[in-house]
Amino acid sequence: MAIKCECPETAYVEPERLYAYNAVTERPYTNHAPGECLCTNELRRYRTTSGAIRWLCSCCCMLGDEELHS
Repeated sequence: MAIKCECPETAYVEPERLYAYNAVTERPYTNHAPGECLCTNELRRYRTTSGAIRWLCSCCCMLGDEELHS
């Protein structure tokens, strides 16, 4: 089974903020429904602020999420 982003949120980026996302590896994946993120850029395991451990991409990890190192 391939590892994929496990973002549980509805992701939305305001159009005027899209410049901050890489045009190829991030921007196409910024707006998605919960559990539907297809981004694999910098996919890593994080402990979220709620305590859940999830695979998250560079678009979906949030400030306060702690990257887990093996």
